[in-house]
Amino acid sequence: MERIQFFLPMAKVPTVTHQEQGVRVVNGKPVFYDTPEIKAARAKLLAHLAPHSPEKPMQGAVRLLVKWCFPCGEDHQDGEYRITRPDTDNLQKLLKDCMTKCGFWKDDAQVASEICEKFWSRIPGLFICTEEIGGSGQSFSDGIQSFFETTTDCQPQEVTSGRRNVNPCSSCDCWNGDAEGCTMPTEDKVFACPLEIAEKPNGLCATCRWYAEFEGICTNGKNKYRADFREPEDTCPEWES
Repeated sequence: MERIQFFLPMAKVPTVTHQEQGVRVVNGKPVFYDTPEIKAARAKLLAHLAPHSPEKPMQGAVRLLVKWCFPCGEDHQDGEYRITRPDTDNLQKLLKDCMTKCGFWKDDAQVASEICEKFWSRIPGLFICTEEIGGSGQSFSDGIQSFFETTTDCQPQEVTSGRRNVNPCSSCDCWNGDAEGCTMPTEDKVFACPLEIAEKPNGLCATCRWYAEFEGICTNGKNKYRADFREPEDTCPEWES
């Protein structure tokens, strides 16, 4: 299976993200566009990536490892983790779009395994390693599957609600039947609660007309969440059918 790894030295590593797109309203509908900063970052990444692109796109499932190395200056140590913005998921979006354009794969949806880290570094740039990993999902079998086989409290039972499958709460200590439902604080929840989804489907991003499911963003130009990444189970008072 093919594997490609390389380092892109950059005096100034792009920090602008895909999330920072501009938005304007045309005929009553929001239209997103690349700002000059995003265009410059995209052009820079494309120019650096192009010499390393494969002769033909990678096939099947792909693993992507990226280490973002920002200039450390005098305030940070070489190799110290960067814990300030931008977020890694926002950095990755623009990079993967550019890697798609350069022909590393046909669709960035092929990236089934992803590791992204950001550091302060004496030598700034991007270290990238990508490889074909096939479709066996061996890491799943070795990890999650064995966990479920040995843990009786967390056996998942999928319940379809709206556009996504969620994990029911019947085996959870915080579940109090139909009387109170879930007693866990909202900020501590890992899975969307099926009872909440059933009771307020009209407040969820997953069922809103403005939710772009593939991109995972709000496209309502008048909403405070416009152009923000949103989870399907997030709620919004400006929900529309």
